[in-house]
Amino acid sequence: MIPAVFADTQQSNTDTIIIKLNAAQDWVWNRVLPMNTEILKVTNDQNTVAAATKSYNLNANVTTGTLYDLQWMGVQFSGETEFTAVSYVNGSDPNFIYWDQQDEQAVHPQMVVIDNFNQVRFAPGLPASTIIRADYIYKPRTLSLPTQTTCDLPEVFHECVVAKACSYVWTGIDDTRSQTKDYEALDRLYGAQNVLAVRQFQQPFRTRPSSRGVRRRWMMT
Repeated sequence: MIPAVFADTQQSNTDTIIIKLNAAQDWVWNRVLPMNTEILKVTNDQNTVAAATKSYNLNANVTTGTLYDLQWMGVQFSGETEFTAVSYVNGSDPNFIYWDQQDEQAVHPQMVVIDNFNQVRFAPGLPASTIIRADYIYKPRTLSLPTQTTCDLPEVFHECVVAKACSYVWTGIDDTRSQTKDYEALDRLYGAQNVLAVRQFQQPFRTRPSSRGVRRRWMMT
């Protein structure tokens, strides 16, 4: 992506190009996510609690990207073989307040409150060695030469990211070129969204065959 932006803009500062690519990646992501929430999903991310705790920073412990939407969470206590879904409640729920004051222990269902978007509080707290399973949507990782050189978005959106990055490079320098690249980014975005729409992410909708004609013929006989 860096050579592509340089070729179109002649911007030679790599750090500047990466800043614009990250801004463009966010621009694309914010428009793609409402269309398909399954586009960047992690299933069965497991983390083991090292010590008994009531609060857990889920975002700091997930393995991929920045947690954006928690779709499912369950716990598996020591000696268990399956995960049991947690129960989400309001922090003012009397049952939650009661169990929040008890010692950490293996109890089902585990009541959970989400604090500050990614901080999880369990009631009662989790004993050591409890395994937490999370299925979540993550935001594309920030592009960086030392740590992240590949765009997490599907390849079909990469040229769109490049076009938008070029538009950002020219903003305030050449309004005409900036606008041209902005139009190109939008055009590429629409095309990429159409490609994404034909991919199967979920079980296709099925209808049951109608028996109306069969009943009618039976009544006539």
